[in-house]
Amino acid sequence: MSEDLGVKALRGKSEAERIAMSRARKKYLFFGKPELVESIKLVHKPLIELSVKILQKKLFSRHYSESFIYFTPSLRVVDKNFKDKFDLSCMKDLSINEVRVLIQLLYNHNNTINKLEKATDLPDDDLRLILKRLRDDEFIEQSSWKGDKRVFKVVKKIVLPRIASLCSDKINTNNQVSDEGFFDKELFKRVVESLGSNVNITGSKVIYYPFYKVTLKRDMVSRELFINAVTGRIK
Repeated sequence: MSEDLGVKALRGKSEAERIAMSRARKKYLFFGKPELVESIKLVHKPLIELSVKILQKKLFSRHYSESFIYFTPSLRVVDKNFKDKFDLSCMKDLSINEVRVLIQLLYNHNNTINKLEKATDLPDDDLRLILKRLRDDEFIEQSSWKGDKRVFKVVKKIVLPRIASLCSDKINTNNQVSDEGFFDKELFKRVVESLGSNVNITGSKVIYYPFYKVTLKRDMVSRELFINAVTGRIK
């Protein structure tokens, strides 16, 4: 894509080369050769920008705050500098009700079917089917008994954050880059709305973030580094 589109690169190639060489592998004592930069290329990685309004509730008032959430295509949430915040890829194939049950299991204790039914307002039959699917997919397991009631807990090391934790400051772009066919809007809408009923998605677009793809080579062995062309951070 054109370098004039998306996020503007603030670091030059010469700076990227210096950063890469600071991470290059040196020769071992007096043997072998050091790694050298074979090539540097500016590339762009896509981000899905969601504009959101989040309902803020106080004792005597209610108002919406506006913010932005940035996803990679693999459902990782990043901040405005493309730094990882959360990995939500586990939610790709989960329904809204399955996520509701998972959130209840994550943030509460002694989760019997009766307690989950009251907390989620799901019918008993639907809840039992969801619990079976989550157990079959190894998201949850039975942890103990409370009297004659089974108690469930989350197995996988997943983090389902509060919706406000996903938000970031806006990324400034030279031009708006839109690619309607690039991502499944319904998937990202479902993921966001699963994490909170107090959020409305007001817009979405694809933007492109710049990285330097640096190839380092020693003898016949090559490896790649990706250097953030805005912050200079190695990814």
